[in-house]
Amino acid sequence: ESTIPQFQPKAGVKIQTAENEREAQDTDDALVRTQIAELPSRDTLAGFELSPQQFEKDDDRNFHMDFITAASNLRARNYKIPEADKQRSKMIAGKIIPAMVTTTALITGLVGLELYKLLQQKELDAYKNAFVNTAISYYDFSTPVAPGKSQYNGIEWSIWDWLVIDEGRDITLREFVDILRTRHNLDLQMLTSGKGMIYTFFMAPKKREEHLSMPASKLIEKISGIQLRADIKYVQL
Repeated sequence: ESTIPQFQPKAGVKIQTAENEREAQDTDDALVRTQIAELPSRDTLAGFELSPQQFEKDDDRNFHMDFITAASNLRARNYKIPEADKQRSKMIAGKIIPAMVTTTALITGLVGLELYKLLQQKELDAYKNAFVNTAISYYDFSTPVAPGKSQYNGIEWSIWDWLVIDEGRDITLREFVDILRTRHNLDLQMLTSGKGMIYTFFMAPKKREEHLSMPASKLIEKISGIQLRADIKYVQL
């Protein structure tokens, strides 16, 4: 005889009852760092060969759905769209019409090749822009051109560059403006977040003072109407 232990539900678990209901997204930075440290070094992968796999969503032993769920949720998080658990992802995958001979699959492969170059830190001339039209069997590739460069205070920069301001806390807009002025000798004229205007030099004095006194996160939430997740470490302005 075997004794089956009495079922005890986990405490604090919230069950999703609607498809459009977003569950709280918990991240474990320590676990991520541990998993990154366990990845093999590039040198140990010399001679390693990849083998094509036949996708099968109903066989949990192949971890296909685990990968698809993780990858699709990362993309969903980047674009701030609702994420899906493994079961929901399996339902979606079962309804997708195969597109292995369409432009979708072709572009996915081309993007994958460019990602390999990015991970290998290739020079710019190793990358390729692709122009394809499968209807007329047209395929053309070109080498991307680096953006034009400018200088300020003797520092060379382009649109591919950015300033990282990390004070270890949620600073106010006034502190942000002061940091640009004192550390980088820059006078802020305009600042946006997405489609929202956070600051302009011609803003009404009362509104400008209100924005300057607010913490950056609260100001972004007010302008964009989107509440920032607790696990967000930085924002792009």
